Amino acid sequence: MGSLYTAQYFDLKLDEWKRTFGFPVNFECMRDSCTIEIVDLEGKTHKMAFQKGGTMKFEKIEGKFRLSWNDNDLT
Repeated sequence: MGSLYTAQYFDLKLDEWKRTFGFPVNFECMRDSCTIEIVDLEGKTHKMAFQKGGTMKFEKIEGKFRLSWNDNDLT
């Protein structure tokens, strides 16, 4: 399982991701090879591609955002 923290909120393309309700907020990838770029707290850019059905969790913790995912969901 991977995770990282970011200080920046990011937008996901509505035709690639859908939000599933609950806590933490979950996003599910709706097609193969959906790519996102996240800048972590240290300024390092992470580029990840998810396969269809892959999910990531998104939660706000003390002014930061934590993203987590299952590495098997990456392409």
